[in-house]
Amino acid sequence: MKRTQKAIRLPLIMFALIIGSVNINAQSVFDKFENFLVSKRLQLSYGVQSSWYKESQIHFIQKKYNRNLRIYDVLANDRGFLSFLLKGEVGVTQYKLSAEIDVSPKYSVAFFLNHMGYHVDVERNYYKLGTWDNESISNRERLSNDFIELEHSNGINIWNLGVLRRIKFTKDDSKAINFEVGFMPNIGLVSTATQAVVFNPSGEIERYNPGNKLAGYNYGVELVLRIYLKKHYFVGLNFNYFQMQIKHARLDADAHVEQELRGSTYGINIGYKF
Repeated sequence: MKRTQKAIRLPLIMFALIIGSVNINAQSVFDKFENFLVSKRLQLSYGVQSSWYKESQIHFIQKKYNRNLRIYDVLANDRGFLSFLLKGEVGVTQYKLSAEIDVSPKYSVAFFLNHMGYHVDVERNYYKLGTWDNESISNRERLSNDFIELEHSNGINIWNLGVLRRIKFTKDDSKAINFEVGFMPNIGLVSTATQAVVFNPSGEIERYNPGNKLAGYNYGVELVLRIYLKKHYFVGLNFNYFQMQIKHARLDADAHVEQELRGSTYGINIGYKF
């Protein structure tokens, strides 16, 4: 009986020692990670955004109907947060999320997501060149003759990595209010939730809403102005100019959109610096 008790106690003691060592190691890992974030001055922010888009060219490809059409000088808008506020609707359709760490007194590395909307004005006349329903086309006409809707309305999502050069107006971070400006080149990937409502050759309406898919890449440069309050809290303004290459915005297995898009995002955000 005693031997049995000793045999049971030994594994229990070993198990307790292992659990204790794991807890100690886990705690130290988390402590080190927290200390790392504090030492690197991790900075998190969230804000609302608006967008402006330059005229662009859209290439629409739909193989099953033999459609290969380029649409020139396309105009689009974002239907941004101001329009939603004026309508009294709750929620913001365009936003920016950002995480940033210091790598030196003057430079930071930032990872951020810009979520934007893009809605083509289909009621305008555009020049169209290519093939539509197996017929050659080269004319200027209203886009709504063929499209009821063409948009990245569930979002153009830009996942960017940037290097921020910071310039401080005040050198003492302990002051109640501090000002900072920054300049950040950035590059990243683009995913889109492209939607279309199109007339098929029989005149019936077909809707395409495939969800968010990886579609291309993006590069740009951003200017920021921040006001720090009591060292940790801040309010920031941002202006980002971008050039985007949408190589394959999927509508379904047989149709997609290609587009070169230039424009800018701008907005205000709030954040916390560890």
